[in-house]
Amino acid sequence: MTSTMVRFKASRIVLGLTMALMLVLALPVLALAQGTWTLQTVGAGDGLWRVTCADSTHCWASGFGGQIQFSNGSGTWTPETSGVSVDLFGISCPDATHCWVVGRTGTILFSTGNGTWTPQTSGTTENLFGVDCPDTTHCWAVGSSSTALFSTGTGTWTPQTVPANTVLEGVSCPDLTHCWASGATSPNAAAILFTDGTGTWTAQAAPATTNDILYDISCADDTHCSAVGATIISLRNGTWSTDTAPAGFGYDGVSCPDATHCWAAGGGGGSGVNAILFTTGDGTWVSQDPGGMERLLGIFMLSACSGYAVGQDEEQTTNAVAAYSDPCATPSASGSAAPTLPQAGHPASPPALWWLLLALVAPAAAALAFLRQRRT
Repeated sequence: MTSTMVRFKASRIVLGLTMALMLVLALPVLALAQGTWTLQTVGAGDGLWRVTCADSTHCWASGFGGQIQFSNGSGTWTPETSGVSVDLFGISCPDATHCWVVGRTGTILFSTGNGTWTPQTSGTTENLFGVDCPDTTHCWAVGSSSTALFSTGTGTWTPQTVPANTVLEGVSCPDLTHCWASGATSPNAAAILFTDGTGTWTAQAAPATTNDILYDISCADDTHCSAVGATIISLRNGTWSTDTAPAGFGYDGVSCPDATHCWAAGGGGGSGVNAILFTTGDGTWVSQDPGGMERLLGIFMLSACSGYAVGQDEEQTTNAVAAYSDPCATPSASGSAAPTLPQAGHPASPPALWWLLLALVAPAAAALAFLRQRRT
């Protein structure tokens, strides 16, 4: 066998091993886009509007008929006593012992996480659709007829200044001096409002193509937000612009755990078709399988690795919850998900794979070098 043939065969061996190892190392990256949604067990009810989590073992969902469901991360949701029968919409829990939920006719309830909810005085009879509390002493609630309320966590809520003829559906406050609210102004032109925490909300310019209600909003930080409705718009570089998303759907919920991971949930109205969309923040949204969910209304992502979507069955008579699981979530000692966030949209390759790469490729490379030396 000639030296050329030997070198050629050895080169092919090294190339084959290298390509195999590259495929192995790529598996975690490929898996990032293949997270799955699966249905969970949930207590009886007519449907759930919103969901939130203080951490991986303290999650609550609010919904129709005054219902509140709780999960400790086990995959089962159980009802808690709200003490009301009105529909409950927005819910926010900055930690496991401070939770607020808002609903129809000015309803605001508070819980310390003990399974019991007590009413707080909102000072309004307007419907309240959204609430967000970046910490336990700063909470904003928004609703119909230009209603925005603020609380320092003491149980007292005070009105804030909002432009007239505005309905606010969602609110998101990534910190204490940056809050955005989404909704509509009469007659159904999309509205985006902003406050720096001083008590006054001002309108920001939404894209001219956005001519419908924006039902929810989520801000990963003070420069990255997405709002959803018949269209999806996002804040990037200080400007709101229209994103690219599958046509024929309307979206009711959105959640962005960081600037490069956002999910939206919704459906095609009476078509019975529902969707969960995902974006890396580049303005383009792609579909994910909703895991059997039939009517999607709310979504909350704990991280890029895990989260929940809530809604109803197609007949709108039964609660539904789906959980998201991605390979980038690794089990903790207690057995619950301990998210390990990927960098730049990709999970880091496990160190063991790099050692395997060295173990396989290094001897082959050494053998090739030896053969070259002998045949020259």
